[in-house]
Amino acid sequence: MHSLKLGSYSVRTGLFGLLAGIALAEPNVTVDPALPAYEPQPYTLPKDAGYLTPDGAIRIVGAQGMDVAFKNLNALFAKTHPEARFAMELHGAATAIGGLYTRASAFGPNVRAFWPAEISAFRMTFGYEPVAIKVAHGAFATISKANPIAIFVNAKNPVDRLTTEQVARIFSTGGGTGDITCWGQVGVKGEWARRRILPVGPGTTRGNVQGVAMFMRQEHFGDYPFSSQYEETLTTAAVLQRVGEEPSAIGYASFDGFKGQEVPGLKVLAISDREGGYYSRASAADIVDRKYPYTRDIYIYVNRAPGKPLDPFVREYLRLVLSRQGQQELARSASGFLPLGATEAAGERIKLE
Repeated sequence: MHSLKLGSYSVRTGLFGLLAGIALAEPNVTVDPALPAYEPQPYTLPKDAGYLTPDGAIRIVGAQGMDVAFKNLNALFAKTHPEARFAMELHGAATAIGGLYTRASAFGPNVRAFWPAEISAFRMTFGYEPVAIKVAHGAFATISKANPIAIFVNAKNPVDRLTTEQVARIFSTGGGTGDITCWGQVGVKGEWARRRILPVGPGTTRGNVQGVAMFMRQEHFGDYPFSSQYEETLTTAAVLQRVGEEPSAIGYASFDGFKGQEVPGLKVLAISDREGGYYSRASAADIVDRKYPYTRDIYIYVNRAPGKPLDPFVREYLRLVLSRQGQQELARSASGFLPLGATEAAGERIKLE
């Protein structure tokens, strides 16, 4: 059993470090050498494209956490397409759907998946849904706001690991397999078996961490209501503090809340997607290989009608993003994104055709 301590480390091919069971990625992550090299192709900008500014620049509206990454990508794109000029309006995750919805943006870059309400509004207008292109994995830099989610308990708690099903049954109710309310239900013996679990987490309807709660509920808790015992906090710091002071508590929060510092009294749990499976504490290797269940991804959404070709510029730009060079730029940005593997990137490139 260990206290939570985070620190930086370097990633090299075939070698990934762990520090206190958790890894913080540096920007110089080595990308998969099997990723294809970018081979530029010509494209034609639609003259009536709503994303063109009056002076002909390509407007991109989306999440602020991607500003450094796009600075790198735009510069790389301009090396082979010097005519391309960009007007970046990266103000926040909520603006990405608006830019796509109004056609004022070439595409919608975001550090999270679009929420169901956002997709519903888009579908009501166009009759189809936007296409999500996964372009990277969230890492551990605080700027990206797409960090993996940690599940942690008080350091006195004997529990060291849980499955995703157990986590869902602790934090939500009504899933059909029975709620977990006592530590004995996850295999703890002795006095701890009778202790009632206190689930603690970010605000579900208010506060600046609402998106984390929404992500966990929709993606990992089956969209079932939170447990009646769920104790809501307004900040990540409050989640950490509450779990640190209450031995029976369990919490979840974005890794960026730890800010690279030791948090006395807490223990991060290893998580598996099934009993007897591989239990991960979110090393960079596990995130790239999709072995840590609570990873968040980085997306570029596009407006493409079914059966219609993708906008020529958008297709060419995304070809770059999903190439070896594009993934290198994403990995070395200050946002700390982790690159896609070759197989994963190939699946995303199919969506461009």
